[in-house]
This record gives sequence, C-alpha cells and structure tokens, in this order.
Amino acid sequence: MHTAALTVCEVARRLNVSQRTVYRILETGQLHGVRAGRLWRVPVDAVDEYLRAGRHPNVDDEQLSAEDLEAIRAGLAAIERGEWVTLDEYERQRR
Repeated sequence: MHTAALTVCEVARRLNVSQRTVYRILETGQLHGVRAGRLWRVPVDAVDEYLRAGRHPNVDDEQLSAEDLEAIRAGLAAIERGEWVTLDEYERQRR
C-alpha cells in the first residue's frame, strides 16, 4: 500500500516554513523523506508524525507545555478547515 507523498514545497506550506528549512530538517533526519536524485518526497504520515511528536523548526519544545502544543495543533487544524479567530477573540474565549 502506497501512502501519499508531498513535495518539499508542499511540506513547507504545511509547516509554514521555507523550503530551505524543510531541506535542513530532512537532511538532519528529523523528518523522514525519500530522496531520488535531487528531489525529495515526504510521506504525509511522516509530516503528521513530525507534528504529533511536537517537532517544529519554529518552536522550542522545551519552553512549551503540552497544553500549549495542543492549542497550536488545534489552531493549525482550524486554519486548515478555514476557521480562525483573532488573538483577542481567542483570549476572551479562554477566560
């Protein structure tokens, strides 16, 4: 069974980082991908696992609580569904 694979550009959009950053995390082994010549393909499952593990190149996991990481994941999922609120609205909801 084959899993869907993403290009570096698609991974960069999902993680909201530059393509250069995606290449860096692929080359360090933090994110699993398959290299064919100069091209990389990244299984969707690998990106999901990368995020589930709390890894993100723009986030220092040591400073975030589990609650913070879950809120970030929930926020990203809401954005993907086209649902979002301003920071002020979010903070009012949490009070």
